Amino acid sequence: MTRIALNDVALRAVPLALLLAATLGAGTVAQAQEPPGPASPEHDRGWMTAGMGVGGPGLFPLALTANVGRTRVLQVGLRSHIRSLLFNNALTMASVSVGRSWVDRWTRTALTVGPAYVWSQGDRFESVSTVGLMLGGQAMATPIPEVGIGLDAYVNLNADEPAYGAAFVIVIDGNK
Repeated sequence: MTRIALNDVALRAVPLALLLAATLGAGTVAQAQEPPGPASPEHDRGWMTAGMGVGGPGLFPLALTANVGRTRVLQVGLRSHIRSLLFNNALTMASVSVGRSWVDRWTRTALTVGPAYVWSQGDRFESVSTVGLMLGGQAMATPIPEVGIGLDAYVNLNADEPAYGAAFVIVIDGNK
C-alpha cells in the first residue's frame, strides 16, 4: 500500500512540476518577445501618400509614395505628369529614394534623394526614356493618428526631360 501511495504522489507531482515550469518559462519568453507599444519608435510602420497638384511639364502631376522607416526612410514613389488630356500623353517617374524623417504626434516631415527612371509615351510628344535624380520633400499633418493631409514636393533632374511638382496628398500613417 505504501508503494502505491508513493507512485500516486509521484504521478501527481510530475504534471504539476511540468505545468509550473512551462508557466514560468512561457512568461519569460512572452516578456522577451512582446511587440513594441504604439508609443515606441519600433512600432512605426511608415506611411503612404496619394494626391495631385501642379507642376511642369504638364497639366497636373499625380503622386503616389510608400515610405518605410521612422527617422531613416526608404521611399518608393511613382509620379506622373499628364501633359494633354486630348492626346494621351504623360511623363512618368518611378523612384527609389532614401532620406531622413522627423516625426512627432501631429506632424511628419521627410527629405529624400535617389535615382529615378523617367519615361514618356503618347501621340503628340516625343517619347523619352532616361534616368534622373529625384529630390523630394514631404510635410504632413496627422491630427488623427492614422490619417492626415500634406504636401509632396519634388524635382527630377535629368538630361532629357527635367520635371518638378507639388502635390496635395492624403496621408495614411502607420501609427507613429
